Amino acid sequence: LKFSSRLLFRMEAENSPLAMRNEFEVSVSTKSMSFLADFLITIRKKEFLEYPIRDLGNPWCWLTAIPPPTTDAAGAFIGAREEGFQLRNLSGIIDEIDFHIDCVSCSSPGAEALPEVVGYFEEAGTIEFIESAFQDLVAELGQSYWEAMRFHKLISESRRLCPHSPFYDEEAQSDFEWPGIPNISREASETFIMLGVLALEFGLVVTAKSHLLSNTKPSDSLLVEDVDSSAINGANISLVDFTDLSTSFGDWANEALDETRGYLSQTIHAGNETVAELGANAAVREMLSPNMTLDVNLEFMNFSQGGVEILARDMKIFGLDSMLLADVLNPIAPQTILNEATFQQLRIEMTLDFIFASHETPEVESM
Repeated sequence: LKFSSRLLFRMEAENSPLAMRNEFEVSVSTKSMSFLADFLITIRKKEFLEYPIRDLGNPWCWLTAIPPPTTDAAGAFIGAREEGFQLRNLSGIIDEIDFHIDCVSCSSPGAEALPEVVGYFEEAGTIEFIESAFQDLVAELGQSYWEAMRFHKLISESRRLCPHSPFYDEEAQSDFEWPGIPNISREASETFIMLGVLALEFGLVVTAKSHLLSNTKPSDSLLVEDVDSSAINGANISLVDFTDLSTSFGDWANEALDETRGYLSQTIHAGNETVAELGANAAVREMLSPNMTLDVNLEFMNFSQGGVEILARDMKIFGLDSMLLADVLNPIAPQTILNEATFQQLRIEMTLDFIFASHETPEVESM
């Protein structure tokens, strides 16, 4: 058994090294896959033995042979709703999952590293873990869909839709609707999150590898002709020439820009520090928190689906003051400034709250 799908990652950016068009074929195969469902169905003897032949093809009539849930005078259910048709157990067995990702048409040179990354995950036992988690996930989704279908309601209303039933109503219609995405447990949500993180890691590997293999530098400049000249002339606007700021601000502007570029790109001794470092690192450090991180508030970001709510709290960026190269504020054309920086390390940490919906007290987990 094999499932395959093609994914297209495309980023359009004119004259930019970030532009890409990568088409991948992702396939998941297994030697065998089996699912076991254990049902308990109760059939009333009289309705079964006296079943009219004319209604053999009517599914509503077959449902009338199943004892409906017991209700009180107000129509409220008493006892177990699924007493006539019960799903006792649902389990799945998957034998050896093989995961492959191949490049169909890729513009990023780093895409060639994907098979190697898959090999690393297999050696680390990640694929085996996914196999076990996927089996539990399928069983749970099946159980959740069964409960969300409200099969007991179908049995109750079948008496009004079966022609040989004494409760038959010619004008009656079923209001049954297939359920949407059901609520899932914390363990199932973590499986989805893990798969999302793995996909993100694959994307980061391709991006990083492409960056290492690419030696191209953006050299195309933004020209005055790229701007709507009629809008400029109509508003009497003059654009700043970054290659010669004296035309707009005076001679001091060129000197200030040169001094700033020199400070940021050269090695200095900041304050009482005895170790030399780039001026850009010292400048950036002034904007960081005491923990040398750039803190970003993300409380405005949230996502909710399938009974799981994800709240983004904050993000911390480490390593912004570890630049090895800082060539910034470099005017390569009258309206274009080129900025280049190389970091020794960059790390991002995010705090997320996962709220799992349930019939009891909500469960909150922070990461």
